Amino acid sequence: MGYPASNIEGVYRNHIDDVVKLLDSKHNDHYFIYNLCSERNYDKSKFHNRVQSFPFDDHNPPKMELIRPFCENVHEWLSKHPENVAVVHCKAGKGRTGTMICCYLLHSGVFRTADEALGHYGQARTQDRKGVTIPSQVRYIRYYETLLRERLEYAPVSVYIKEVALRPAPSFAGGQGCVCFSISQQTLHRQGDQHTQKCAKLYKSGVYEVRKGAASLVIGLDLCLVLNGDVKVEFYTKSKIGRKERVFQFWFNTFFVANRPDGANGFIEQNGSGPDQTYVLTLRKDELDIVNKKDKQNKVFSADFQ
Repeated sequence: MGYPASNIEGVYRNHIDDVVKLLDSKHNDHYFIYNLCSERNYDKSKFHNRVQSFPFDDHNPPKMELIRPFCENVHEWLSKHPENVAVVHCKAGKGRTGTMICCYLLHSGVFRTADEALGHYGQARTQDRKGVTIPSQVRYIRYYETLLRERLEYAPVSVYIKEVALRPAPSFAGGQGCVCFSISQQTLHRQGDQHTQKCAKLYKSGVYEVRKGAASLVIGLDLCLVLNGDVKVEFYTKSKIGRKERVFQFWFNTFFVANRPDGANGFIEQNGSGPDQTYVLTLRKDELDIVNKKDKQNKVFSADFQ
């Protein structure tokens, strides 16, 4: 479901009063609403206070610790009465909503694989069968499939990031250009039954020049950066006049790098053992957010970019 809006926004989205009338008339006391929006809220009393928030940012995946409590809450509600329904919404009712619904379809055993859940949601929600399309959101659905399939107990794992590599190096009009990147980490705060997510920026790189014809760009970090849990890496290009543009980003979770080398979650190469053990996480271009929409013609990043 889309966001239950009011005022002018209620003209082109679901107006909150219309949503109340529909749910009360169709389901009476048998509906419960799950709000996934982190950016705003509304008067829960309109829905008889049967609203629970599991917020995360638009176009991003949820924090890993948010998924199982959401699934358990939904399952508990639906199990209480055969007529109970769960109403899940974000802003447009597509990406974030689809991410959590697909996780619940796995959690409840309706589907066994992320691909099955994604296919079902895409067919049910959209005409073009493109339901959850953001690669990082898809990655987190696959993460949850892995937890369930392997019966793993999730616990954040700390890793050190040593370097970031772009292969092949990006191409720029005029021959050469510059790139920079940042690394952020997600935190989750709980107060009673409410959850709040915050994204803290841990590292901002310098600006690196990419020369024409360079086969790759390998950037070593100038400090020992410890990462734990949900991590976002954002890459930017920078023009000669100083204009910075975000060209791609991706999320990953350290638990699934250190504990579960799985091709479905990006290709992970493991080297060595013990304290000297290292991992190489490789993501293809189609596993990165934003870039496939901004660079469909492969003008900056080639089709085999990773």
